[in-house]
Parts: sequence; C-alpha cells; structure tokens
Amino acid sequence: MLKKRLILIRKRPDLDFRAFDDHWAGPHANIVVDLPGLKEYVQNPVVAPEGERDVDGFAELWDDDAADPDSARRVAGLLADDEPRFLGALTGFSADNVESYEAEAKVWVLGAFDPQVFVDAVADLPVTGFVGTEPANGRLMDRPRLAREAAAPARILTICTTLSAGPAVHAAVTEAGGSVRAFLTHTRRIR
Repeated sequence: MLKKRLILIRKRPDLDFRAFDDHWAGPHANIVVDLPGLKEYVQNPVVAPEGERDVDGFAELWDDDAADPDSARRVAGLLADDEPRFLGALTGFSADNVESYEAEAKVWVLGAFDPQVFVDAVADLPVTGFVGTEPANGRLMDRPRLAREAAAPARILTICTTLSAGPAVHAAVTEAGGSVRAFLTHTRRIR
C-alpha cells in the first residue's frame, strides 16, 4: 500500500544554509534513494522567510510499505546516522493525503486554520493547485539524537505556484495568516 511521509527539518545551528542544503541534496539524498519501495522523493528547501526560522525544509517521501523490512531497517539506520551531520531537528509523520503533484515552488501553511482563508487570499495570483494534508495518526518519527516539535501541525495546506509568483503568493498568505506559519520553498525532485 502506498503511503506518504512528510518531514519538517531544521538545519544544525552551526551550519549555514548552503552547507545544510548541499548535504541534504547530495550525500543524504543518495542514502534516501536506497530506501526499499521508495516511489517518489521531493526536497523542498525554504527560501522565505529569510533569517532564523523553525523549519528549513520539507521532505516528501512516497513509498510502498510492502518493501523488504530488513533492507528498510538497514537504510533507516544509515539515515539516522547521517541526519545529525546536517540536521538540528526533524519532525516526521505519515500524511493522510498520498496524492503526488508537481510544482516549481510551494507555499506551506502550517497550523489550525480554515483553508478557504488562504484560497481566497491568493485568488488573483498564479496558483497551480492546492494540496491539503493532515497527519494520518499521532505518531512522530523517532530520532533520539535530534530535537523535534511536540506534535505534528494540525493541518498543512500546500499552495503550488511558479518560481516567479512564489514571493507574491507567500506575501499574500503571510498577510492573511494570523497565527499560522508560512514558508516558501523551491521544489527539488530527487525521484
């Protein structure tokens, strides 16, 4: 059965963003693609807001849970060993929506909110789609050597857009936002 995991990541505080992103896109991605049953892997590095933030990237993984469990444990061990090399925190969970989608850029809205507020806020902007996601269960990925959020976000709305329209979409969401967290990312499809 196909499942999707969504992972919010924060870089190690002693790394600049480029060093973090280079490791994520290179050595770490090379380990992830060896996960048995992996169908798709998309990295979404955050480009806005700038400066200090509590999320530096979003990873999306679609896999088939019927894969060989021994191989899966071996690769999971390699990932757990690699993550402290570039991550300070990781909050991962299974998502209720396993839909696959394409977007050059995405604005991620996290929190407890009415999605229609943000659909209306970007109505006049070049948006290519909306993907709503909620955690599938209350369990978070266990990474003892990394910090994590206390719980998964109650709701996530991903607004798909173009690279050129991304900043305007992010600004409209931030203005309409209230108490939500909003991040603009570029999309890097690894598989």
